[in-house]
Amino acid sequence: MAWVGGVDGCKCGWFAVFKNVKRSGFSRIEEAVDAFLRKKVAVAKDDILDAYAALWSAERIYLKKAIRIPEKPPKDEKGLCMEIWR
Repeated sequence: MAWVGGVDGCKCGWFAVFKNVKRSGFSRIEEAVDAFLRKKVAVAKDDILDAYAALWSAERIYLKKAIRIPEKPPKDEKGLCMEIWR
């Protein structure tokens, strides 16, 4: 997963990803996680992290700072690019 400082190469568990999210400028993530868990909604911790990761990627795409992997992605049978943005 890509965060500040590049790609660490693995999803190393909740705590490692949580620290990366906090370092990436989402300092209030702890409050968000606690609020969701207190309400006892059907949201897992990793779902919250996935949402933050999507937000982080969307922001980087909007600011034109995102990187596409691979640079020239292949297309699937429907013509959609098979790519990852970070």
